[in-house]
Amino acid sequence: MRLQGKTYGEIRSLLGVPKSTQSSWFKQLTLSGNASTILKRKQGDNLKFFKQFNKARTVFIKDENEAVRKTYRAKVGKLSDRELMLVSAALYWAEGQKVFNNKRGGYPYLCFSNSDPQMLLLFLEFLERLLSVSRKEVRCEVHIQPNLSGAKSLAYWHRTIGIPINRLRVYKVISRSSNQKRPKNILPYGTVHIRVNGRRKFFKVKGIIDGLAINNYKTKRD
Repeated sequence: MRLQGKTYGEIRSLLGVPKSTQSSWFKQLTLSGNASTILKRKQGDNLKFFKQFNKARTVFIKDENEAVRKTYRAKVGKLSDRELMLVSAALYWAEGQKVFNNKRGGYPYLCFSNSDPQMLLLFLEFLERLLSVSRKEVRCEVHIQPNLSGAKSLAYWHRTIGIPINRLRVYKVISRSSNQKRPKNILPYGTVHIRVNGRRKFFKVKGIIDGLAINNYKTKRD
C-alpha cells in the first residue's frame, strides 16, 4: 500500500495500524517515483485543506469573540453614581498614587496615571460627577519617551480626553523600571498623570478604597 502511494492515515484507516508502527516499518523503504509523486500531491492537498480549515476557524473564532464582547458590553449600561464611585476608586487603588512622604511631597493629592484613553475618561467622569472637579481644574503631565514628539502627544491627549492645552505639560523621561529595555514605540503618545490638588478629595477616594477592602475582604481574611 505504501508503494502504491498510500498515506499513513489511509493505511491506518484500512488496517488499523498506528502511524508510529508504520513509521518504523517504512523507515528503510525506498519509494518509486510514481509513489513519491502521489504522496506529494496528497500532502499538498492536505496542506491546502488545513490552510482553508484554519482560515475558516480563525474567522469563526473572531466572529464569536466579537459576539461575546458585544453581549457583555450591553450588560453594563450606564453606571450609577455609586457604581462609578466604586469602579473609579478601584482603578485608583491599582493605578493611583497613595503614599506621600517628605521625599515625594507630604501633602496628599490625587494623582492617577495611565495610558489607556478610556480608563482616563472614566476617571475624569468620576472627578466631574462625584468630586465636582472640571477638566479646567485638572492638571496633566504627559510622560513620553525621548524619541517621541511632545507636540503630537499634547495634541492627541487634548483632543482625546478634553483637557485644556494650557493644563497639559509634556516631559521626556525614561522610567527606571524599563531601564531603556522597553520598545520606544510601545506607547506612541506616552502616559498621562492626572493630578488634582486637594487633601479632602484624596481622603474621600482613600475612604472608598478602605471601604472596598474592609467591607468585602476583612471577614474572609479573619
